[in-house]
Amino acid sequence: MLSKLKFASISLMVVGLLFCVSQATYATNTWRPTDTGSILVQVIALGSPVEHAEVSVGDSSDTTGHNGNRSFTVDPGHYIVSATGEHGGSATKEVRVHPGEFIQVTLELGAAGLPAAEGH
Repeated sequence: MLSKLKFASISLMVVGLLFCVSQATYATNTWRPTDTGSILVQVIALGSPVEHAEVSVGDSSDTTGHNGNRSFTVDPGHYIVSATGEHGGSATKEVRVHPGEFIQVTLELGAAGLPAAEGH
Protein backbone atom coordinates (compact mmCIF):
# COMPACT_ATOMS: atom_id res chain seq x y z
CA MET A 1 0.00 0.00 0.00
CA LEU A 2 2.81 2.42 0.87
CA SER A 3 4.61 1.79 -2.41
CA LYS A 4 1.41 2.55 -4.37
CA LEU A 5 1.10 5.83 -2.47
CA LYS A 6 4.74 6.70 -3.18
CA PHE A 7 4.25 5.85 -6.85
CA ALA A 8 1.13 8.04 -7.06
CA SER A 9 2.90 10.96 -5.32
CA ILE A 10 5.95 10.74 -7.56
CA SER A 11 3.75 10.47 -10.65
CA LEU A 12 1.85 13.62 -9.68
CA MET A 13 5.11 15.49 -9.06
CA VAL A 14 6.48 14.42 -12.46
CA VAL A 15 3.28 15.47 -14.23
CA GLY A 16 3.39 18.86 -12.44
CA LEU A 17 7.05 19.34 -13.32
CA LEU A 18 6.40 18.48 -16.97
CA PHE A 19 3.53 20.97 -17.03
CA CYS A 20 5.72 23.74 -15.61
CA VAL A 21 8.53 23.01 -18.06
CA SER A 22 6.13 22.97 -21.01
CA GLN A 23 4.71 26.36 -20.00
CA ALA A 24 8.19 27.87 -19.65
CA THR A 25 9.16 26.56 -23.08
CA TYR A 26 6.31 28.44 -24.75
CA ALA A 27 6.67 31.65 -22.78
CA THR A 28 7.33 34.67 -25.00
CA ASN A 29 10.02 37.22 -24.46
CA THR A 30 8.26 40.60 -24.35
CA TRP A 31 11.50 42.62 -24.42
CA ARG A 32 13.39 42.60 -27.69
CA PRO A 33 16.75 44.27 -28.25
CA THR A 34 16.61 47.19 -30.65
CA ASP A 35 19.00 49.11 -32.86
CA THR A 36 17.50 52.44 -31.79
CA GLY A 37 17.85 54.27 -28.51
CA SER A 38 15.69 56.65 -26.47
CA ILE A 39 16.31 60.03 -24.96
CA LEU A 40 13.97 61.32 -22.26
CA VAL A 41 14.37 65.07 -21.84
CA GLN A 42 13.22 66.60 -18.57
CA VAL A 43 13.04 70.40 -18.47
CA ILE A 44 12.97 72.07 -15.06
CA ALA A 45 13.23 75.59 -13.66
CA LEU A 46 14.37 75.86 -10.04
CA GLY A 47 13.35 72.22 -9.55
CA SER A 48 9.84 72.55 -11.01
CA PRO A 49 8.80 70.95 -14.33
CA VAL A 50 8.44 73.36 -17.25
CA GLU A 51 5.38 72.81 -19.44
CA HIS A 52 5.38 73.86 -23.11
CA ALA A 53 9.17 74.19 -23.34
CA GLU A 54 10.53 73.72 -26.87
CA VAL A 55 12.87 70.71 -26.86
CA SER A 56 15.22 69.68 -29.68
CA VAL A 57 17.17 66.47 -30.10
CA GLY A 58 19.24 66.62 -33.27
CA ASP A 59 16.81 67.52 -36.09
CA SER A 60 13.68 66.56 -34.10
CA SER A 61 11.77 68.95 -31.88
CA ASP A 62 8.61 68.98 -29.79
CA THR A 63 7.23 70.59 -26.63
CA THR A 64 7.15 69.24 -23.10
CA GLY A 65 3.99 68.05 -21.42
CA HIS A 66 2.65 69.14 -18.03
CA ASN A 67 5.33 67.02 -16.33
CA GLY A 68 8.16 68.81 -18.18
CA ASN A 69 9.14 65.67 -20.12
CA ARG A 70 9.42 64.71 -23.78
CA SER A 71 10.73 61.41 -25.14
CA PHE A 72 12.53 60.86 -28.46
CA THR A 73 13.43 57.63 -30.25
CA VAL A 74 16.79 58.07 -31.97
CA ASP A 75 19.41 56.15 -33.91
CA PRO A 76 22.73 55.54 -32.16
CA GLY A 77 25.07 58.53 -32.28
CA HIS A 78 25.90 61.93 -30.81
CA TYR A 79 23.11 64.45 -30.25
CA ILE A 80 22.77 68.04 -29.10
CA VAL A 81 19.80 68.24 -26.72
CA SER A 82 18.43 71.72 -26.09
CA ALA A 83 15.42 73.35 -24.47
CA THR A 84 13.94 76.83 -24.43
CA GLY A 85 11.17 77.79 -22.04
CA GLU A 86 8.16 79.75 -23.24
CA HIS A 87 8.92 82.33 -20.50
CA GLY A 88 12.65 82.41 -21.24
CA GLY A 89 15.76 80.53 -20.30
CA SER A 90 17.57 77.88 -22.32
CA ALA A 91 19.95 75.00 -21.79
CA THR A 92 21.93 72.58 -23.94
CA LYS A 93 23.76 69.27 -23.41
CA GLU A 94 25.55 66.87 -25.72
CA VAL A 95 24.82 63.14 -25.34
CA ARG A 96 25.89 59.91 -26.98
CA VAL A 97 23.35 57.11 -27.49
CA HIS A 98 24.29 53.46 -28.00
CA PRO A 99 21.95 50.85 -29.57
CA GLY A 100 19.13 49.94 -27.16
CA GLU A 101 20.22 52.56 -24.63
CA PHE A 102 17.81 54.78 -22.68
CA ILE A 103 19.23 58.14 -21.61
CA GLN A 104 17.59 60.72 -19.36
CA VAL A 105 18.73 64.32 -19.81
CA THR A 106 17.67 67.01 -17.34
CA LEU A 107 17.94 70.59 -18.55
CA GLU A 108 17.73 73.35 -15.92
CA LEU A 109 16.42 76.70 -17.19
CA GLY A 110 16.85 78.55 -13.90
CA ALA A 111 14.55 81.34 -12.75
CA ALA A 112 14.20 82.62 -16.33
CA GLY A 113 12.17 79.49 -17.20
CA LEU A 114 9.37 80.37 -14.77
CA PRO A 115 6.48 82.76 -15.39
CA ALA A 116 7.01 86.23 -13.87
CA ALA A 117 4.51 85.57 -11.02
CA GLU A 118 6.33 82.42 -9.87
CA GLY A 119 10.00 83.07 -10.39
CA HIS A 120 10.75 86.79 -10.28
